[in-house]
Amino acid sequence: MQRFTLDRWTRIGFVGLRVHDMTQMVAWYQRTLGLTLLRQDAHQALLGTGRRHVLAMIEGGGRLLKSPPGGLAGFGLNMPDQQSLLAVAARLKAQGIALSWWETGFALGFSFADPEQNQLRIAYDPGLSGSITRTYDFAAGTTLPAQAPPLPTGAWAGLPDRVSLAQIVVRTQQVADTVTYLADILGFVVQQQAEDHAFLTVGDAASHISMAVVLAKRARPRQPNHAGGRYVNLVVSSAAALAALEANVRGHHWPVKAVVPAQYLMVTGPNRLTLWFSVGGV
Repeated sequence: MQRFTLDRWTRIGFVGLRVHDMTQMVAWYQRTLGLTLLRQDAHQALLGTGRRHVLAMIEGGGRLLKSPPGGLAGFGLNMPDQQSLLAVAARLKAQGIALSWWETGFALGFSFADPEQNQLRIAYDPGLSGSITRTYDFAAGTTLPAQAPPLPTGAWAGLPDRVSLAQIVVRTQQVADTVTYLADILGFVVQQQAEDHAFLTVGDAASHISMAVVLAKRARPRQPNHAGGRYVNLVVSSAAALAALEANVRGHHWPVKAVVPAQYLMVTGPNRLTLWFSVGGV
C-alpha cells in the first residue's frame, strides 16, 4: 500500500501562541522583528508583514512554567535572500539579543528565543528563494554550528515582503511517537530520525515546509492554559487535497474535526500539537 503524502503545495499559514503578557509580547515582536500589528482586541493580536499577511496570532492569559512544556516550541521564518537574513541578524544583535548561528546542507540561519522562551529560527533557504542547486538534499538537514558572518551596518529597512513561515519546531518526550503521527497520519516525509531528534518535510526543493522534532525529557505534557505554542494553521492547495488528508486521518481512526462550509480540519496529536488545515491558493 502506497504511503499517503500531504499535498506538496502545503504551506504554513500562521502560528498561534498563548502568552502570559500579551502587551509585552506584542510590543516585543513589533520592536524586535519589525512585525506589523494588523489587528488587536482585548483577547488576541494579529501580527504579520506590511503586505497584511498574518504570521502569528497571539492570545493572552497563558500560565508560564519554569520549564517549557511539550508541543509547539517555536517556528522558523525564511528570508528571500541572504542580505535580508544578515539585516535581521544585525537588528537583533544591536538590541542585545544572543544569536546561535547554524547551517544545514541547504540553509544558513540563526536561532534565538522570545521573552517567554518560544524558539525562533530565521533562515535563508536558496530553494525557497528560487536558487535551487544540484546539491539540494533534504537528507542533509542536520543542523551544525556556524560562525557568525559579518553583519551590515546602517539603517533598518524593515522586513522584506517575501518573508514566509517555513518551519515548525516541536518539543517532546516522545520523538518516535510524534514522528509516526506526523508521517503516517498527516503525510509528512521523514528525512532524518534519531532517538533525540527528527526532521520531516512536505514538498520539494522549490516549495516546502518542515517539522523539526527535538527530544525534551523534562517537558511536561502541555495543558490548554499553558503559555507557549497553541496551534499551527497549514494551508493546502485545494478541497481535494483536504479531502484526501481527511480520508487518511479517518482511515487510521484518528480523531479529527471537520467543518465543510469553512473547508478546514482540526487534528490534535501527541503533545497536544494541534494543526488546523484550511484551503487556499498555491
